[in-house]
Amino acid sequence: MRRQPRDRRVSPAPTTIRQPWDRIGAAMVRVLPAQIGGEETAAVILPTESVKRASA
Repeated sequence: MRRQPRDRRVSPAPTTIRQPWDRIGAAMVRVLPAQIGGEETAAVILPTESVKRASA
């Protein structure tokens, strides 16, 4: 995960969560049209990763 400009001003660096944005978008492309069409869809669970920094 790339640190955002605002993160550089914070000390100690905050612990964050890394999320797979490409996979989130791909899942949305599959699920949203089905939901708009009235279909019931299963939950989509994707992995996340805790990024421990100096604040941890």
